[in-house]
Amino acid sequence: MTRWEEMPPVWRTRTTSPRATAGGTGKKPDLQELKALLVEAPNKTISLRKEGYDVKNVKIMALANPHLLRMGGKGPWPEVTLLR
Repeated sequence: MTRWEEMPPVWRTRTTSPRATAGGTGKKPDLQELKALLVEAPNKTISLRKEGYDVKNVKIMALANPHLLRMGGKGPWPEVTLLR
């Protein structure tokens, strides 16, 4: 069974790594929703990965609104804080 066609169908399926499919799977709130979440959070800060939010989306919002949002956290656990 060395030929591709002779292999059982289970062996013929290709798997992808979790990183290949994980891009952008988190929640993507708009700025108003994020502000509402942060107002209710303790210290006006939430952990993005723990809460299940898309880090890239929130980081873009923080860069576009530096007077309103600040990115922080340690290592792979980014946080966002409401400044006002």
